[in-house]
Amino acid sequence: MLALGFFITPALLGGGRVVMISMLIEQQVRELLDWPFAAALSAVLLTVTLAVYAVINRLSRSARLAAP
Repeated sequence: MLALGFFITPALLGGGRVVMISMLIEQQVRELLDWPFAAALSAVLLTVTLAVYAVINRLSRSARLAAP
């Protein structure tokens, strides 16, 4: 899940000031030991990713059908 949320890029560019969902998941697991909340955040990240993928897939499929 950390790779899915682009863990390294926000950590390096934001300098720790900008909290992305992947960094929040890592913080919940490593520092706070709040596994249930980290699991819920991971499920949200996965759901949003799959929803975006489905929308893009549907748009690209309709664009291919509309092309002459």
